[in-house]
Amino acid sequence: MRPRKRDKPSMASAVPRVLPVLPLRHSVFFPQQALPLSVGREGSVRAVEDALRGEGLIIVVAQTDGAVDTPTEKDLRWTGTVAKVLKVIALADGTRSVLTEGIGRGRLLSILQSEPFLRAVVQDVPEKPSTRVEAEAIVTSLKSLFRRAAELSPNLTEDQVSMILTVEDPAAITDMITSMLPVGPDEKQQILEAFNVDERLQKVMLMLTKLVQRLELGSKIQSEVQDGITKSQREYVLREQLKAIRKELGEDEGNVEQS
Repeated sequence: MRPRKRDKPSMASAVPRVLPVLPLRHSVFFPQQALPLSVGREGSVRAVEDALRGEGLIIVVAQTDGAVDTPTEKDLRWTGTVAKVLKVIALADGTRSVLTEGIGRGRLLSILQSEPFLRAVVQDVPEKPSTRVEAEAIVTSLKSLFRRAAELSPNLTEDQVSMILTVEDPAAITDMITSMLPVGPDEKQQILEAFNVDERLQKVMLMLTKLVQRLELGSKIQSEVQDGITKSQREYVLREQLKAIRKELGEDEGNVEQS
């Protein structure tokens, strides 16, 4: 998910273009991501092959229902990420591992075909840069919150924290953080559809704050439960020790003298 240093294809053109569509069942793909995507459905494999016959560009979109095996236009989110297919590896199980790099946001304008793979007219979506004077402070707060989330969540790693700490650009850090967070695809899609960076900063701040609060509450509950278990175990051990002492003294519970 680390941004790559080499030059990326330009997203400057506002002229709609025709691109193959790669639907994802249960995830959302973001700009700033470079990930191997597992591709197994015939239509998706053909979409990747079509991309490679051209400039290697494809638009990656989330499905509204991941259970749909052959999605049509009604099963797709219409905002996605225009991406570059960097490498394709055929795996032994017949699927493909497709190394894909997100370039920028894109919107489907119309579906031209659904078979043998999805192809659509795509409009690049330019971002509205941040104009807030406090954007730098918000970025600092996001980094702090992300570090706290990583301390509490087994799904986040120190490597991810280190990666986030190096990012200063508000647009990039919001996308990177959202792509890493253990939240549902609907929440991630809301961030992908926030084209205004100031709006996105606020949305990610709220999402991350709520996540940290949930994680802290869960950690507190787990700690209290563990303390209760530890207390019960300690009392059990003491009771067993007391029984052993009484037995040693000839004071079995059934033969204890009454005073």
